[in-house]
Amino acid sequence: MTSAGEKQHYSLVLLERLFDHLPSTARVGVLYDIGCQLHRSSLKWGFLKDFHDRLIWAISVFHAYGHQWACQLIYHPRKCKGFGLTDGEGCERFWSSIKLLIPSLRVSGYYTRLYTIDTQVKHLDQKSLLGMGEWLRKKWNAAVACKNEAAAILAKLEEFDISEDLLREEWAAQVVQQTKPSPRQSKNLANKLIQEILELKDEMSGVKAELYKLETMVHTGKYDDGWEIADVRLSINELKEKFTKIEKSINTKRNTLGADGRLNLERLLGNKFLPLRVNALALKQHLRNRLQQRKFELDSLERAYRKTTTNMLCMACMSPFCGL
Repeated sequence: MTSAGEKQHYSLVLLERLFDHLPSTARVGVLYDIGCQLHRSSLKWGFLKDFHDRLIWAISVFHAYGHQWACQLIYHPRKCKGFGLTDGEGCERFWSSIKLLIPSLRVSGYYTRLYTIDTQVKHLDQKSLLGMGEWLRKKWNAAVACKNEAAAILAKLEEFDISEDLLREEWAAQVVQQTKPSPRQSKNLANKLIQEILELKDEMSGVKAELYKLETMVHTGKYDDGWEIADVRLSINELKEKFTKIEKSINTKRNTLGADGRLNLERLLGNKFLPLRVNALALKQHLRNRLQQRKFELDSLERAYRKTTTNMLCMACMSPFCGL
């Protein structure tokens, strides 16, 4: 390493070297503070392209909460398959275990610093090896307890006819909904929505006419050639379901426009107020997203400031001139 900071090329080189020592069928889960950015860079620029199908990207648990919610939905290890209860904070624990060397190594020579760090790492390695059994026991008990708790919750939900498959479907729908791009401003967006409403109204009129025709067959008992009462009943149910979906879609689009249902939509084509209203809604959503991002940035800055201030106070207390 020749420079400070979390440069992506260091991570890419480490991963490439790791795959040199793994079987060709092995899959690797990568937990990284900015795993989302590294994943995007790999896809955009073709980094590690030979290993894309063997990599699963995620963000370390304690860093994930500093990312946007849409990012957490995809990269939080508790929401990704294959990571279990792994938190990805092994490096942070290692830094924490050697941070006591910082004051003395600041004034040490180059070789003294290397020797001290190597000796400390070797000591920590031996210490962790002796406690490996206890560590495995704690991890196993935590995994079993979590599994039993999840099984109890699922069993409770089964009493209300809520299956695990249904929960997975709803979760997939939530991810799709909350990760879709924000709407963009457009001069023609209002006219486009109005045109879609008009087309849906025409389709609804056709469905209504077909539904009236089939219901008349049932009431009069006179069926067209090839029609049976069971077929007519089935078609009526399908048309009613289709009619309901079209009606909901029209109401959703009309609410987006804010136009009263009693108004003639054809007269709204070219209305100058509607583009402003729809664009204002899109701008409002963008501003809300930017405010949320700004809040995350300020929180990160405040944490960094507090950490720096605390370190400076600790250094001042450890100084030989502190008591003077």
